[in-house]
Amino acid sequence: MAHQHASVWVLPARARVPWWIAVVYFCGLTVAGAIFFRVEHRLGFVLDRSAAALGIEATLLLLWFLAPVILHPHEVLFTLLTLGYLSLRLFLWRAPGDIAIVLIAVGLDLVIELSLIAAGLFHYSNARWLPVPLWLAPLWGGMALGLRRVFFVALSPTERRS
Repeated sequence: MAHQHASVWVLPARARVPWWIAVVYFCGLTVAGAIFFRVEHRLGFVLDRSAAALGIEATLLLLWFLAPVILHPHEVLFTLLTLGYLSLRLFLWRAPGDIAIVLIAVGLDLVIELSLIAAGLFHYSNARWLPVPLWLAPLWGGMALGLRRVFFVALSPTERRS
């Protein structure tokens, strides 16, 4: 709702955001996070399970979620910032499976967002070249990495956290 109030995306005239959208996103992210955790656990992937890592990931996730509220009018600048953040994550702090997580998240988000836009449910107020802003894909890629790590820590047995 913060994105709607900041006019990151705009509804058609007289339309209201259905209350169930928040529930759908929450449930979808929870199910996806749990599935990824189970798959990664079976593959033997290990991520930092510390409380500090959880705090950093949760803070970064919240900041990137709220960043469009302030930066959406500056599509090119925001795109460069999100690409820089995603690049740093992938080149300096990449864990096994990160690239797959980014590609899956970006692909799913683009399919969902483009479908909703094509259905006329909303549009982005500052998307100059495409139906979605250029920053959307790298933003979701970076947020997916944060979500992955938050779920990994949250679902890992507490006795193994350091």
